[in-house]
Amino acid sequence: KFGVRAGDWKLIEGPEEQSLELFDLATDPGELQNRAPTEPERVRDLRLLLSEWRRDHSSPDAEAPPALSDTDRARLEALGYVE
Repeated sequence: KFGVRAGDWKLIEGPEEQSLELFDLATDPGELQNRAPTEPERVRDLRLLLSEWRRDHSSPDAEAPPALSDTDRARLEALGYVE
């Protein structure tokens, strides 16, 4: 997973899980309410910030992580790590 924080807002992107979570830490410090569906502009801005950071800090010879198998995804879902 990758994350970025700007002010009170925190975006977590899970490429393997195909998840996207946005939290307003000022009103939701426990990160219980995913605001991504209701804040598309903020998601767009933070994804751009995260993308720029990843581009600037990635190794040119780094490999992308392998995709999760269906079995591994089911195991992680059972543990509550992916939805």
